[in-house]
Amino acid sequence: YTYNPKLVTVDLHAFLRKAWEGDRARQAMGSDPARATQAVAAYQEARSLYGGLLLEGTEKQYAWPDELPDELAEVTLREQYQREQRRIVESLADVLRGMARVAEAVPLYRDLLADPGPPDGEREEDQVREAHACTLFACYAQLGELAGLDGAWLALEASLARLDTEGGMRTPTVPSDATRARFEAIRRTLASGSSAAGD
Repeated sequence: YTYNPKLVTVDLHAFLRKAWEGDRARQAMGSDPARATQAVAAYQEARSLYGGLLLEGTEKQYAWPDELPDELAEVTLREQYQREQRRIVESLADVLRGMARVAEAVPLYRDLLADPGPPDGEREEDQVREAHACTLFACYAQLGELAGLDGAWLALEASLARLDTEGGMRTPTVPSDATRARFEAIRRTLASGSSAAGD
């Protein structure tokens, strides 16, 4: 049998295609800012096409999605597509924030902080969570939302605690000094603004 893409469509292929279209539009934003709208549309469609983990619920019938493709691979095929979905969410959030649509980007960053997905191979897992948290801090600074900022700190602590549980860590992982300093600096700014408004 021969697969004919003109007659049959596969969600996974469409997902990857939309991700590619979003990346291409985003790369062109430097010379054509209007392409940002196209990037958002493509990334949003890619998100809608992602139906969850590859062949989820079929582990007893199919073992290969959870096996490393080769000796050099760091993640399984299932994790590879999950990682790609997380990357798309982050790209969408970044584009929205760049368009000053910060309020729309916030829930995406919160989602990433709660579930960053498989390791990206470049940063430690706690560093990935802290990076998402710091971006959230910046978003709430732009929005002037003190309560949201405090919630982001609690979300970071909860995310790190889940990571410790998954890894069997006995010593709790705490946010780095740099992340704490960034949070506290933004909090002082927002708190002083709230106090001034109440005077």
